[in-house]
Amino acid sequence: MKKYRVHFAIVLIMDVVSALTARSAFESGSTILLIFSMLSLSIAGYFFIQLMKDGVGIILNVTWVALGTINVTVAGYLAFGETISFFQGIGMAVIVSGLILTEIYAPPDADETFESFGAPKMVDTENNPSSS
Repeated sequence: MKKYRVHFAIVLIMDVVSALTARSAFESGSTILLIFSMLSLSIAGYFFIQLMKDGVGIILNVTWVALGTINVTVAGYLAFGETISFFQGIGMAVIVSGLILTEIYAPPDADETFESFGAPKMVDTENNPSSS
Protein backbone atom coordinates (compact mmCIF):
# COMPACT_ATOMS: atom_id res chain seq x y z
CA MET A 1 0.00 0.00 0.00
CA LYS A 2 2.96 2.30 0.56
CA LYS A 3 3.71 2.29 -3.19
CA TYR A 4 0.20 3.57 -3.87
CA ARG A 5 0.60 6.42 -1.41
CA VAL A 6 3.89 7.46 -3.00
CA HIS A 7 2.39 7.31 -6.50
CA PHE A 8 -0.65 9.31 -5.41
CA ALA A 9 1.59 11.91 -3.71
CA ILE A 10 3.52 12.25 -7.00
CA VAL A 11 0.22 12.74 -8.85
CA LEU A 12 -0.86 15.51 -6.48
CA ILE A 13 2.54 17.25 -6.45
CA MET A 14 2.89 17.17 -10.24
CA ASP A 15 -0.67 18.51 -10.55
CA VAL A 16 0.24 21.54 -8.44
CA VAL A 17 3.58 22.02 -10.22
CA SER A 18 1.75 21.92 -13.55
CA ALA A 19 -0.80 24.53 -12.49
CA LEU A 20 1.80 26.88 -11.02
CA THR A 21 4.14 26.66 -14.02
CA ALA A 22 1.21 27.13 -16.43
CA ARG A 23 0.26 30.32 -14.59
CA SER A 24 3.86 31.50 -14.64
CA ALA A 25 4.12 30.65 -18.35
CA PHE A 26 0.97 32.66 -19.06
CA GLU A 27 2.24 35.68 -17.13
CA SER A 28 5.78 35.61 -18.54
CA GLY A 29 5.10 34.22 -22.01
CA SER A 30 7.78 31.58 -21.45
CA THR A 31 7.52 28.58 -23.75
CA ILE A 32 9.94 26.64 -21.53
CA LEU A 33 7.61 27.00 -18.53
CA LEU A 34 4.66 25.93 -20.66
CA ILE A 35 6.53 22.82 -21.78
CA PHE A 36 7.50 22.10 -18.16
CA SER A 37 3.84 22.49 -17.18
CA MET A 38 2.75 19.97 -19.81
CA LEU A 39 5.54 17.59 -18.77
CA SER A 40 4.48 17.83 -15.12
CA LEU A 41 0.87 17.04 -15.97
CA SER A 42 2.04 14.14 -18.15
CA ILE A 43 3.99 12.71 -15.21
CA ALA A 44 0.90 13.07 -13.01
CA GLY A 45 -1.17 11.28 -15.65
CA TYR A 46 1.37 8.48 -15.96
CA PHE A 47 1.34 7.74 -12.24
CA PHE A 48 -2.45 8.04 -12.14
CA ILE A 49 -2.73 5.43 -14.89
CA GLN A 50 -0.33 3.16 -12.99
CA LEU A 51 -2.56 3.44 -9.93
CA MET A 52 -5.63 2.57 -11.97
CA LYS A 53 -3.85 -0.40 -13.57
CA ASP A 54 -2.99 -1.69 -10.10
CA GLY A 55 -6.70 -1.57 -9.25
CA VAL A 56 -6.47 0.97 -6.45
CA GLY A 57 -10.07 2.06 -6.93
CA ILE A 58 -12.47 4.08 -8.98
CA ILE A 59 -12.87 6.73 -6.26
CA LEU A 60 -9.23 7.67 -6.93
CA ASN A 61 -10.21 9.95 -9.84
CA VAL A 62 -12.63 11.92 -7.67
CA THR A 63 -10.04 12.15 -4.91
CA TRP A 64 -7.42 13.46 -7.35
CA VAL A 65 -9.76 16.12 -8.70
CA ALA A 66 -10.91 17.17 -5.23
CA LEU A 67 -7.49 17.30 -3.57
CA GLY A 68 -5.96 18.78 -6.70
CA THR A 69 -8.46 21.64 -6.60
CA ILE A 70 -7.70 22.37 -2.97
CA ASN A 71 -3.93 22.06 -3.43
CA VAL A 72 -3.86 24.33 -6.48
CA THR A 73 -6.05 26.92 -4.74
CA VAL A 74 -3.77 27.00 -1.69
CA ALA A 75 -0.63 26.98 -3.85
CA GLY A 76 -2.01 29.91 -5.87
CA TYR A 77 -2.61 31.78 -2.63
CA LEU A 78 0.92 31.09 -1.38
CA ALA A 79 2.81 31.56 -4.66
CA PHE A 80 0.86 34.38 -6.32
CA GLY A 81 -1.03 36.03 -3.47
CA GLU A 82 -4.40 35.09 -4.96
CA THR A 83 -7.34 35.69 -2.69
CA ILE A 84 -9.53 32.87 -1.42
CA SER A 85 -13.08 34.06 -0.90
CA PHE A 86 -15.38 32.94 1.88
CA PHE A 87 -17.40 30.85 -0.56
CA GLN A 88 -14.27 29.21 -1.99
CA GLY A 89 -13.36 28.26 1.58
CA ILE A 90 -16.81 26.77 2.07
CA GLY A 91 -16.46 24.91 -1.22
CA MET A 92 -13.14 23.41 -0.13
CA ALA A 93 -14.67 22.37 3.21
CA VAL A 94 -17.52 20.68 1.33
CA ILE A 95 -14.99 18.86 -0.87
CA VAL A 96 -13.08 17.57 2.16
CA SER A 97 -16.32 16.58 3.90
CA GLY A 98 -17.46 14.73 0.80
CA LEU A 99 -14.21 12.80 0.56
CA ILE A 100 -14.40 11.80 4.22
CA LEU A 101 -18.04 10.75 3.95
CA THR A 102 -17.38 8.83 0.74
CA GLU A 103 -14.62 6.87 2.43
CA ILE A 104 -16.48 6.27 5.69
CA TYR A 105 -19.77 5.24 4.12
CA ALA A 106 -18.49 3.31 1.10
CA PRO A 107 -20.57 0.15 0.63
CA PRO A 108 -18.71 -2.99 1.70
CA ASP A 109 -19.32 -4.56 -1.71
CA ALA A 110 -18.13 -1.53 -3.69
CA ASP A 111 -15.40 -3.54 -5.43
CA GLU A 112 -17.89 -6.14 -6.67
CA THR A 113 -20.23 -3.38 -7.86
CA PHE A 114 -17.46 -1.79 -9.94
CA GLU A 115 -16.41 -5.20 -11.29
CA SER A 116 -19.94 -5.77 -12.58
CA PHE A 117 -19.44 -2.71 -14.82
CA GLY A 118 -16.24 -4.17 -16.24
CA ALA A 119 -13.79 -2.49 -13.86
CA PRO A 120 -10.71 -4.52 -12.96
CA LYS A 121 -10.82 -6.64 -9.82
CA MET A 122 -9.47 -4.66 -6.88
CA VAL A 123 -6.50 -6.58 -5.54
CA ASP A 124 -4.04 -5.54 -2.84
CA THR A 125 -0.88 -7.06 -4.34
CA GLU A 126 1.26 -6.15 -1.32
CA ASN A 127 -0.92 -8.07 1.14
CA ASN A 128 -1.89 -10.78 -1.34
CA PRO A 129 1.31 -11.59 -3.30
CA SER A 130 -0.17 -14.72 -4.91
CA SER A 131 -2.47 -12.54 -7.04
CA SER A 132 0.33 -10.67 -8.81
